[in-house]
Amino acid sequence: MIRNIVLQFMIFSVVLLTSGLITYNLAASSLKKQLVMKCQALATTVGVILMEDSDGYAGFLETLDMETDYYRHTKELMMKLKQVNENHVTYIYTVARVDEDTIAYILGGEPPSSPVYTAPGVEDAITGAERIAFERRIAVMGDSFVDTTYGRRISAYEPLFHKDTGEFLGLVGADVIQPQYNSVMRIFIAQTTISLTVGLIVFALAMWRLTVAVDRTIKSEIQVFSLQKRLAQESYEQIKTHMKEVGGLKHEINSHLAAIQAYLADGRVGEAQAYLNQYAEQASAITKTIYHDNFLINAVVGEMTKKAAAHGIKVDLNLKASPVHIAAHDLYSLLSNILNNALEACIAMPDGRERFIRLTVNRRSPYLNIRCENSKAGEIISVDDKIQTTKTGDGHGYGLWTIGRIVDAYDGIMNIEYDENTFTVMAALKDQATSESKGC
Repeated sequence: MIRNIVLQFMIFSVVLLTSGLITYNLAASSLKKQLVMKCQALATTVGVILMEDSDGYAGFLETLDMETDYYRHTKELMMKLKQVNENHVTYIYTVARVDEDTIAYILGGEPPSSPVYTAPGVEDAITGAERIAFERRIAVMGDSFVDTTYGRRISAYEPLFHKDTGEFLGLVGADVIQPQYNSVMRIFIAQTTISLTVGLIVFALAMWRLTVAVDRTIKSEIQVFSLQKRLAQESYEQIKTHMKEVGGLKHEINSHLAAIQAYLADGRVGEAQAYLNQYAEQASAITKTIYHDNFLINAVVGEMTKKAAAHGIKVDLNLKASPVHIAAHDLYSLLSNILNNALEACIAMPDGRERFIRLTVNRRSPYLNIRCENSKAGEIISVDDKIQTTKTGDGHGYGLWTIGRIVDAYDGIMNIEYDENTFTVMAALKDQATSESKGC
């Protein structure tokens, strides 16, 4: 009997260690993917910001004059973005292609005092991911670390277009270097080690106590029946109580691990380390409202819902689809113009009237459909079936031309309907691999 229990313990130990190894490998792959996705999100954000002053960036690209107001302002902004995201992104920069195998750095987030500061125009060898992004002019996320002048790094790239002409201006890049990735993994290794160690200890205690109980039961066979029954009952009660203790301990461990995982998933490495060092303390739950798995849709909708809540506007969301081949800057301009118009119309309404915004995103192949309906109070002026302005600040005339140009760029359909109380805009964009943004 004891030999069987020892054998079971050894088997359990092997299974637990194997599971830990598999979990580690899966977590390493998942962490790498999460960090690259954060790089992609930051690159997209920087691209949207730079696109707002496309003329300024295009002009600096020609001169690389570091004495201009544009360079000083944009450099300061890049450094702030780098500082805010330094826990999960090492470098943020823009590049232009010099020739087949060479790129030139244009703007970066490193201060001039940094040992890795790179001045505008400094050239470097092109990486595989950069080559794909330049040739296809699409967003690219690297899948492995590569050796570069600035160390082993994994990168994500976002194409940068002129918002009016559609001219391709280069790439926005964001990197994570190997040491930063390793520091995060060390926290996970500590977490996994604690989990495996506690698991083995708990199981060993269970096996030990079970062994003691079984041994007592065997010895009691030579005693009278009443004593045998009493010992068996005691053993049963001991095992039942122990299993409750084990269950409680397992729940506590899972709670701690879940909290640490939440910190890591949100890129809050320092706080995860602090939590790990104070393992006995109870962590506060961290929640983040997610409206959509697409970064830009989530960001635009999240900002809109905050403003709507501040003005007592009811928001209904039905977001069932994600864009596949629509460029990030087009998606941002389209959604932000639609929702800003809806917000302006609702805010302009007199007090006492119901204010609402209803946003739907769905797919009917090959089209991605975006429909926004909102309440309104002002009269809409239309000349030759084109909305010009409003009489009471309804706001829908502004920005509709941008929406229309983006829809046209994707061979789409735009429809506007309105009555005395509501305004509805529907944009259907052909979301196929052959569609190309025209930089609207």
